[in-house]
Amino acid sequence: MRARGSTFRRRIASAAISMLLAWVAVDPTVAQVGDSPELPPPSPAPEVTPIPASDISTRAGTVRDTVRTAESAVAPDERLVQIQQAFPGEQERIAALVEQTDELLKTPGRVSQIKEAEKASVRSRDRLERWMRDLSTRSSAMESTLRELQDERRLWELTQDQEREDELPEALLEQVFEVIEILRGGEDGARSARDAVLALQAGVAREENLLDELLVRQRTEIAERSVGIFAVAIMMGGRAVLVYRAPGGQGM
Repeated sequence: MRARGSTFRRRIASAAISMLLAWVAVDPTVAQVGDSPELPPPSPAPEVTPIPASDISTRAGTVRDTVRTAESAVAPDERLVQIQQAFPGEQERIAALVEQTDELLKTPGRVSQIKEAEKASVRSRDRLERWMRDLSTRSSAMESTLRELQDERRLWELTQDQEREDELPEALLEQVFEVIEILRGGEDGARSARDAVLALQAGVAREENLLDELLVRQRTEIAERSVGIFAVAIMMGGRAVLVYRAPGGQGM
């Protein structure tokens, strides 16, 4: 009986193994458990093709509108004009703050005046930071407009340079050439407008750096002079006397 039971168990185990192997053979994904699935390859960028000859005239008619829209998009808006007009005055204020701070740091005491100069520097720094955010947004939009014009111009140049079995009529070739020139003009305008904003950004960034250095000087001096000022209550005739002592100096 014991031998017969052992044989029966071996037959069940063998049948179970056979079923498992059959399952793996039918569904090969079971054998890949634990393996990282392969990612599909990235989709290739769509190939740029020349404009069909039959579409050249129709598409050429929309190019002027495209350029006009781009010119409107890169034209100075109210915020940009505001910054352009206010920036020279801000530069003068910053220069005056630098000069004022230089004078204050030469004279002992005057902590309260240095603090006032520091507050003015912070206000100016915050203003420049807001300008920089606005200019960054504006220049990014201009860059996008310029790229769109460049992509459109390259498409027309590809159309112009394409080797065809049948040459395009002279009228169509002239139309393609004219469109390319219009797009180049639009690019030049968009690039000039963008460069003006980038130049303004660079100027604002220089003033920001100047203010950062100025604030370090002001705050360092405020901290050092504040340590040197202390009040000592001396009971003299029932009155408290405030004593000033400069850092490393004599009581005043």
